Amino acid sequence: MKNNFFRTLGHYISLPFVALALSSNYKSANKKVDRYLANEEEFSREFRFNKVYKAVKKTLFIYNVDLEVRGLSNLMKRPMFLVPNHKSNMDPILLIKILYELKGFPYFNFVAKKELLDDKYASGLSKMIDTIYIDRTNPREIIKVINSEIEALKENSVICFLEGTRINKKDELGEFKGAGLEPVYKTFAPIVPVVICGTYGAMIENDKNKFKYKKIIVEFLEPIKQNKYLNVGHDYLAEQIKNKIKDTYKKLSEEIGLDKINEIQIIENQETNNSITMEPKDDNKILKQEKKIEIKRQTNKKESKPKIINGIQEGKKHIKVSSSELETYNYDKRRKQWKENAGFSKELVICSVCKNKKHTSILTSDNKHICYSDFIKKPLNKNKGKNNGTK
Repeated sequence: MKNNFFRTLGHYISLPFVALALSSNYKSANKKVDRYLANEEEFSREFRFNKVYKAVKKTLFIYNVDLEVRGLSNLMKRPMFLVPNHKSNMDPILLIKILYELKGFPYFNFVAKKELLDDKYASGLSKMIDTIYIDRTNPREIIKVINSEIEALKENSVICFLEGTRINKKDELGEFKGAGLEPVYKTFAPIVPVVICGTYGAMIENDKNKFKYKKIIVEFLEPIKQNKYLNVGHDYLAEQIKNKIKDTYKKLSEEIGLDKINEIQIIENQETNNSITMEPKDDNKILKQEKKIEIKRQTNKKESKPKIINGIQEGKKHIKVSSSELETYNYDKRRKQWKENAGFSKELVICSVCKNKKHTSILTSDNKHICYSDFIKKPLNKNKGKNNGTK
């Protein structure tokens, strides 16, 4: 308990300084990448990977990640085709750290969607490590991507997320697309399934807990060699890889307690740069919110009043008699005229004559406003004898 306290305290004290250094790393990478693309020999591969590695370490520190790596003995010192599951933008960051720290192993290339180039932070770093970009909207580009992967596998490992995108469901994996395995059939490279557990929702920007301690486990499974996949189809092989990852992912989830965490609701707002919002799902909270909305709706319905134009309810006609003619009407006749033509209601707004909030005025044919009290509650003196409606 005490160790966790001091760890958290040290993390929060160091956080602003590390964030400042990370920002400097991003800016430096973005400046150097243009020079590298113009002249690939200007920066060595080790220099470029080391630049990205430093930024990766700072990022993991900021998000307070406790990383445990398993199954390193399953990795080989030759080009491999690594297939991880994909839950978060943190997945490639973790793999960069793990694979760069392995001495004597080949360098690696990621296969990433082309939209990554629009990210002002990640685009520069991804270019520095020779990421292979795929345009999912252009089928013709897929052949070029496959050829790039085949070329890379001659001396580097290739990391490909066969799910194609992040899967925003805690306990589920997406469809592993068999077409992404085409390069291994051409190069006979060993396939290494990789299980990443604990990154789900780890980098959501508006999550209140994003700086809290996170336990993440990455496990490299037993490699699938060429003699085990050459005689099977792409889709069947992809399904086998998925099942291997799924079984291990379930065990690791139980180990680090992901099965006890409340379901998380992620809403992608495509209108605002696909920003993601994450909130704990609480049935009682949702019911309370729905009840509040219903009460508010009913209240608004009760409080809604007819629109009044010059003291007359919208949609009702003006009285088609002048003020002098109306004076000759007895109580019942005047009241009938008022209700039928003027649309009298207790909920109408302020009377334009006496400013009373309980009734409104009426507009006669000669454009004269007459108060309800004057002509309904207080009959004219000259009509007292004729007013059969009063008691």
